[in-house]
Amino acid sequence: MMITGDGYMQDYEPSEDKYGLPSTTAPWQAESIRNDRILDAIFWGDTGDGLGSSNRMDSIGKYAFAHMWGPHNIVMTDNNDDEGDASIEFIDDYAFYDSSFDCFMSAESSYDVINLPYLSRIGNYAFYDCGFSTMDWTIAPNLTDLGKYAFAGCENLCRITLPDSLTEIKEGTFKDDRVLVTVNLPSKLQKIGSFAFENCSGIITITIPESVTYIGDGAFKNCSSLESIVITGPVELGNNVFEGCTNLKSVVINASADIPATVFKNCSSLVKAEISGNAGLGEGLFEGCKKLETLNVYGDTSISARVAKDCSALKSVLIRSTEEIGESAFEGCSSLESLRVSYVVNAISEKAFKGCSSLKPKFLSYQNITRGRDYMIRYARSHSIR
Repeated sequence: MMITGDGYMQDYEPSEDKYGLPSTTAPWQAESIRNDRILDAIFWGDTGDGLGSSNRMDSIGKYAFAHMWGPHNIVMTDNNDDEGDASIEFIDDYAFYDSSFDCFMSAESSYDVINLPYLSRIGNYAFYDCGFSTMDWTIAPNLTDLGKYAFAGCENLCRITLPDSLTEIKEGTFKDDRVLVTVNLPSKLQKIGSFAFENCSGIITITIPESVTYIGDGAFKNCSSLESIVITGPVELGNNVFEGCTNLKSVVINASADIPATVFKNCSSLVKAEISGNAGLGEGLFEGCKKLETLNVYGDTSISARVAKDCSALKSVLIRSTEEIGESAFEGCSSLESLRVSYVVNAISEKAFKGCSSLKPKFLSYQNITRGRDYMIRYARSHSIR
């Protein structure tokens, strides 16, 4: 099938067809049903045989190929500019929703992947539940707007590369892509939206660019294969960012704002955490992290109640400067041997170190404690950090 035209493609509103199947008003939908909804390829614009050679099609409209079980091999785009590149400027919302779309290919270059230098926008849900397994979007070097849930639910997607022109990954962009293993994030990325990678259980490691300043609620929730995370740039974290990352073993985070209580909820394999930046640690932040052995907190912070309560494997804690150490902050940390605190501005609460039966006096001293002094001497004299 070949589609030709000039300018922007119209939108096609969704409806149910006479078979009760989800469809759109696009004329090729009816054709696909007559052929068991299977198309080998869509030839977009000029196909090299002179047909459509004067056309310049700039967009793929809303719902244009939604709910189509083809093309199952390739989508061929036009090559009407001087460089042989496609002229598409945007792919609208739901354009390939629930289709078996595979990839963009060139009609005149032995099926090589075609460039999309004019593409600036991919709409919401544009490729939701599509069948492709890999996609390198560096073919679109000017892409600046990637819509919500654009690649969510792609059950076969295992690898994705995004262009450096992109500064934001929006809500749910890759949600439920359970076999996604390799993600190459843009070097200038600033924001990762809520639930962006939720339930991406195949991701083992991911590099967060230093430019990222915000990671939204549940962004990596239930990424159960994720082993480590390093965030070097000052970043603000939403709620439940790493909740359910049951294989996460180490985290290094430079926080620019207080860390919410639920960020590491159910991170049952976490062994080491290093937190820098001037940020408070939320109430119960590491509570339930039964394998946590080392906690290093740098910068000016505040240790809230139950931060590491009942972390029975915790052996070493370093706190460089804190406003306070809250109620039951380290209660039940029966393996805690080394506690080094340089500066406590206000208070150490009662029960902060209750049940820390392994603390040894030679590892404890205190400095600049204005309240709770006697309690600190008795339970946790800090070791001065030189």
